[in-house]
Amino acid sequence: MTMRINGVFTTAATTWLLCILGCGPNGRDLSDEKWLALHESVQKERNEMQGERAEFARQRDLLEADRQKWDARARTEPVVAAAISAASLVLCCSLPLILVAVMLWPRPPEPAEEAISELLIEDLVHQADRTSDDPKRIEGPQDQPRLKSPHS
Repeated sequence: MTMRINGVFTTAATTWLLCILGCGPNGRDLSDEKWLALHESVQKERNEMQGERAEFARQRDLLEADRQKWDARARTEPVVAAAISAASLVLCCSLPLILVAVMLWPRPPEPAEEAISELLIEDLVHQADRTSDDPKRIEGPQDQPRLKSPHS
């Protein structure tokens, strides 16, 4: 039994010494060159991480700008569509009224028609004065054939 206690005690003492002293090279055993190489690699990794963070921040800002643009578009496009729809509805409803107004609007007679009408009236008045004493009666030309009346 003593051997057993002795073996346990030896194992415990060895484990305790290894824990305190360590198994491998100590941090103090690293030379200056190794420290500089280790420091440079850590600095390089830190710079790479900062570059990645900056890239992520830039992409996040671009994404946020796109989101804001789409959000603004989503708010304005329905308003524009509603305005176009309302304007087209007003136009379609007012077209019949405009058409009726154009048709009923009084137009001045064309100068040629007015001149022809006046000439015809003057010609009829002069002809009536020449052929008859009755101003209300207008005679037609004598050389035109007359229609036969049913009584004759």
